[in-house]
Amino acid sequence: MGRKARTIDPAGKRAAVLDAAMTLFTRKGYAATSIADIAAQADVAVGSVYRAFADKPALLAAIQDHMSDHLAGVIRATWSTDRPAVARIRQMCAAILAEARIQLGATTTLPGTGLVIDGAQVVDALASVMSSGIEQGILRPVPLPETARLAATLIDSAIRSAITSTDSAERERYLTAMEGMLIRAIVADPPQSAPKRMGLTLWR
Repeated sequence: MGRKARTIDPAGKRAAVLDAAMTLFTRKGYAATSIADIAAQADVAVGSVYRAFADKPALLAAIQDHMSDHLAGVIRATWSTDRPAVARIRQMCAAILAEARIQLGATTTLPGTGLVIDGAQVVDALASVMSSGIEQGILRPVPLPETARLAATLIDSAIRSAITSTDSAERERYLTAMEGMLIRAIVADPPQSAPKRMGLTLWR
């Protein structure tokens, strides 16, 4: 007699399926993982997976959406300090880079790079922290959400360029340039010469 799937609430079941899918996609690869595999890993019935997600592409989209939500939360959390604007931006960039590295490590077997830095949730989070900084008088009164979209694109591009580079010094220059451009573009009173970035070498 087969093992009975555990009984959990719909929200918990959906979370269990997402976690199982991420685990198996990473371990076995997206193409080699079946819905039945995911159901077994999540300890739910196959029908429960299909009730929550139409198919594997829907599961993949939900995983990327979840990752984007998480990154948006990281951005908001690292901005919520009383530090000077430049220090906040550097801290925020460090957190984004660290999160991107985790994402890449977890999603190398998924279609695409797995990066979700320019997703809608991330743009909304950047627009939120910029709006807060403008109200505090520490950021320029830049147009939103357009500047947030540009910032997300810049961050995404810099990280992708750093990843594809085989030279550590070049990777560092991409990341330093990204920070410098953000600081000069949105900080109300940017320093004339930004201090050397410390502690953000994540790609070696």
